[in-house]
Amino acid sequence: MRGIGHHARASTGALSTPGSSAWWGAVPAVGFVATVGSLFPVANLLAFDAFGNRGPLLGTFRSVQMGAGAVVAASIGAGAQTVGLRPTLLVTLVAPLALALARHRSR
Repeated sequence: MRGIGHHARASTGALSTPGSSAWWGAVPAVGFVATVGSLFPVANLLAFDAFGNRGPLLGTFRSVQMGAGAVVAASIGAGAQTVGLRPTLLVTLVAPLALALARHRSR
């Protein structure tokens, strides 16, 4: 006859098996990429609305925006290599929130 301990170990084992799978990391990563990827079309619409018929400025805006994204991506990589991934990700989380708060307070 099996006791309660057996069921607890079986349940823990059942939970740890999917937890070690790559899918637990891949699914949120795909969600993140889809969310970030959907921001650029929204940015295009907002830029078009702001620039109206000044098309060349819209092209300049998008080029600067993509360049800034490349600089940020390189900075995240350099920061992760220098101080580690966790502190770098913490800064990348806090920085946009701080900018949004600063913008909100300036109004």
